[in-house]
Amino acid sequence: MKRVTLKESHAPYTLTIEEEALSREPFILERDGEPVAVVIPMAEYEIFRAWRETRDREEKRRKDLEAFEQERQAFERLKPELLRTHRGQWVAILNGQVVESGGDKMEVLDRVYERFGYGPVYVQQVEEQPRIYKIPHRKVVR
Repeated sequence: MKRVTLKESHAPYTLTIEEEALSREPFILERDGEPVAVVIPMAEYEIFRAWRETRDREEKRRKDLEAFEQERQAFERLKPELLRTHRGQWVAILNGQVVESGGDKMEVLDRVYERFGYGPVYVQQVEEQPRIYKIPHRKVVR
C-alpha cells in the first residue's frame, strides 16, 4: 500500500498519482505522519458501499421486527380491555397504545400511515380467538 504525505494543512491538494496505480491499490494519505484518509480503487469502494447498504437494510429490518413484536405484545396486554371496547373492530397498536380503529383493516392501516408515517405497526381484529387460517403446503416431487 502506498503512502502519500500531505504537507500543507489548509490548502487544497493536488496529488500526482498514476491513474493505473489508483485502480490497483489503496493509497493512504498522511499528515504529520498520521493517516487521515485512504484513496481506494472504485471497484473496492463499490463493494464496500454494497456491503454497507446491505448491513444497514438488515439492521433496519431487525429493528422493525423488534418494534413489531413489541406492538404485538402490547395488543395481547391490552386485549381484555379491547374486548370490552373494540370487539369485532380492527385496531392499530403503535407505541404500545391504540392509535386507530375501525371496521376495515386497510382503512385503519392507511389512516395510521397518514398520521404517523410508514413504520412498524400492529393491526389486528379484536376477537376472543384469532382466526386461524390453514394453508396447505406444496409437496416437493423429485
